[in-house]
Amino acid sequence: MAPGRESRRSWVWVALALGCLLPPRPCAGSVHSSFGDNSGMMTGENANADYDAMTETVVRLATDTTTLSATFPPYFPRAVTAPPATTSSSTLPPPSPPPRFHAAPSTTPEPPRIDVDRLGSATRVLVECHETHGFASITSSTGITSPVTAAPVAMLAAGSTPPPAVASGEGEAEVDLSAVKVGEDSTVVAVEALKCRRVGVVGALPDWASTLTLSTPGTLSLAPGWSSEATELWMRAAGGLEHKGDLCALMPPTLRFLDASRTRLGELVVASACVPLRRVEAAHSALSRVALCTPALVTLHVSGNEVSGSLEWAACAGGVAAVELLQANHNELKSASTCGWPSLHTLDLRHNRLTTLDLTTCPPTNLTRVTAARNLLQTPPELTPTLLHVDLSRNSLTELPALTPALLTADFSHNGIVEVGKHRFKRARNLLHLKLAHNHLTQLHAHDLSGLRELLTLDVSHNRLREVSAGSFRHLRHLQRLHLQHNHLTTLDARDLAALTPRTHAILHHNPWACTCSLLTSLQQLQNCATCQHQIVGVECKERGEWVAARAVLRSCLQAVKDVTQRPAGRV
Repeated sequence: MAPGRESRRSWVWVALALGCLLPPRPCAGSVHSSFGDNSGMMTGENANADYDAMTETVVRLATDTTTLSATFPPYFPRAVTAPPATTSSSTLPPPSPPPRFHAAPSTTPEPPRIDVDRLGSATRVLVECHETHGFASITSSTGITSPVTAAPVAMLAAGSTPPPAVASGEGEAEVDLSAVKVGEDSTVVAVEALKCRRVGVVGALPDWASTLTLSTPGTLSLAPGWSSEATELWMRAAGGLEHKGDLCALMPPTLRFLDASRTRLGELVVASACVPLRRVEAAHSALSRVALCTPALVTLHVSGNEVSGSLEWAACAGGVAAVELLQANHNELKSASTCGWPSLHTLDLRHNRLTTLDLTTCPPTNLTRVTAARNLLQTPPELTPTLLHVDLSRNSLTELPALTPALLTADFSHNGIVEVGKHRFKRARNLLHLKLAHNHLTQLHAHDLSGLRELLTLDVSHNRLREVSAGSFRHLRHLQRLHLQHNHLTTLDARDLAALTPRTHAILHHNPWACTCSLLTSLQQLQNCATCQHQIVGVECKERGEWVAARAVLRSCLQAVKDVTQRPAGRV
C-alpha cells in the first residue's frame, strides 16, 4: 500500500477513536466492534476508497467555520475565511481559532417616536429620537409641562393623526406643522424633542394656533413661512439655530413676542422694521452683537451673554426708541449711555465691566430705576431727577453722588467711600432706605445725614466708624432700623439714644462699647425687638482689653443699686 494512503488511514482511525468518546452516538467500525459484528470492518480496495472519503470529511470539518456562525454572539468581529486545506500532507494543519461574528449595523436610522397630547389650550407634539444622551427641556410660560411624566393621551379631534416625524439621520427628526389637527379651543402648538441632535420644523402652523414653542437639546431648523398670523414664538435650542443673520426671514409679519433664550444665536439682528415686536428675550444665548430696528419694542432681555462695547444697538433711526425695560446684566459692556433710549423706565446693567455710566447727557423722560452693581465704576454718575431707585453697590466708588429729591432707595454698599460729604443728602427728603455698608467710613458728622427726614432704614455696618457726632441721629424721626454692627464705636450721644429709643431697632454687636451702666442700658433697649424675626446677637463691651457680655455688666449694675437702696438711711 502506498505510504500516503497508509498515513491517511492512520488519521481516520484516530478520528474514529476520538468519536467514540463523544456521546450519544455508538462507535461503528471501531476496535470494539471487531469482537462482535465484523460487517462494519473496512478491508481491501473498498476500504481504501472509504478512507479517502472519510479523510476529506474530517479535513472539511476541521477547516470550515461557516457552520458555527450561529453559535456566537452577534457583536463579535466577523471571522476571516480560512484557506482551503490540502489532503496530500502527512499532517493536518492546526485548527483555526474560534470564529467571531457580529451582525452588520443597520444603515437605516430608526424613525423617531412621536406622540401628541393636549394640555389646556396647548397641543404638544413630543418627538423622541433614538439616541443615548438625555435632555431636560425648559418649561415655557404657556403652561406646557416637560418632559412627559405619563403616557401621552390621544388627540381630541376625531380622525386626528400625529404630524409626521421623519428620521433624516441618526438622532435627527423633521416635523410637519401642517399635519397637526386638534379641536378649535387650542391656541398653542408646542414641539418638544427629546434626545435629538437636530430637529427640522417645516410646514405652516394651523390657522387656529397663534403661538409656537420649540424645544430641543440639539440644533433647530425653522423653515421660513411657518406662519402668517402667529403672534408668539418661543425657542429653546441648546445646539443653536441653523439660521444665521437677520431674523426677519423667520418671523411672520404679525409676531409681537420672541423668546430665544438659551438658544445659541451668536448675534441678535433684526435689521429692518419687519414685524411689530413688543418683547424680545435672548438671555444666555451666546450673543456677542445686538442690532435692532424695532421701533415698537418695549421690553428687551439680553442678560447672560458676551456683548461688549456700549449700548449703541439701534440698527436704524429710533430702532430702540420705545424700549422701557432693558435687562443687559451679566455681559461684557464697558460703557453705557442712555442716548438713543429715550423711553427707558428700568435699566439693569449689573455684572458688566462698566467704567463710565452716562444718565444725564440724554436723560430719558421716565427713568425710575438704575441698577449698575458689580461693575468697575470709580466715579459716580450724575443722577436724573426722575430716579426712584439706584443701586451702585460693589463698584470702586470713593465718593457719593448728590441724591435727588424723588429718590426712595439708594444702595452704595461695598465700595471705597471714606466720607459721606457735606450736604450730600440735603435734597433727599423722600429717601426711605440708605445702604452704606462695607465702605471705609470713619466718622459721621452731625450734618452728614441732614435732609433725611423720612428715612426708615440706615445701614452703616462693616465700616471703620470710631465716632458718631452728637446730633447725627436726632432728626431721623421716622427711623425704624439702624445697622451699626462691625465698627469701632465706644459710645453714642445720650440725647441721640433717647430720640431713637421709642421707635428704632438697632443692631449693635461687634463694637467695643464702654462698660458703663447708663450706656449699656440704652443700647440694650435699642437692640430689643419683640417683633423681629432675625436672631439678635448680644452686645458686648470692652474693659481692660477684655470682652464682657453687656448682660453680665447690667446684672452687676442692678445688684449695686439693690445694695445701695437696702442700706439704712443714715448709712447711705
